[in-house]
Amino acid sequence: MLAKHLKVDGGPDLLRLGDLQKQSGLSLEQVLEQVPLAMKEGEYTREEVASALGLSDEELASQCLKGNTAHLRGGFALRRRATHVYSEASRVYQFRAACGREEYGDAALRELGRLMSESHRSCKEDYQCSHPDLDRLVELAERHGALGARWSLRCGENNYSLFSFFLCRIFNFMMLTLLLVVLVLVLLVVLFFFAAAAQACGH
Repeated sequence: MLAKHLKVDGGPDLLRLGDLQKQSGLSLEQVLEQVPLAMKEGEYTREEVASALGLSDEELASQCLKGNTAHLRGGFALRRRATHVYSEASRVYQFRAACGREEYGDAALRELGRLMSESHRSCKEDYQCSHPDLDRLVELAERHGALGARWSLRCGENNYSLFSFFLCRIFNFMMLTLLLVVLVLVLLVVLFFFAAAAQACGH
């Protein structure tokens, strides 16, 4: 649909949004502006997708759908998915640019945190691949001092992990608290032994 809107004829081999952006000659931000103009808000049915692409149901299934989507009759949130893909790609470049600044101060760190939080919100709202428990963890991280947070799924490694940007601030606070507790305990033990020794000497 977006290819038709942009008048890009890539044929049946044009399957990736990244390839469409490159063939269009537009920047990520420019293509992102065109997404709401090319696709309706809300979800498409299977018939609507096939009609918009000028394909039969069989052609749609063979050319566009995979094993985990071939059975679907609706629920195709194309606008939100495209919005996530292009905005996420843009955030990656912005993140890299912020990391490459000569003056890497608080402003750069806040920018990186903002990008991480925006990424999670996009995963949650546009790509719809988050989970309420993960959303809660991200919310807690941000509430307790993290400059930004998001979750990341490392596919193919059976490794699901939450990456919270600058959770080190919380971790450092926890470690400092733990260190203080240990020091207090050590001090109490030392004082106890001194008191016991003094009492023994008194006798």
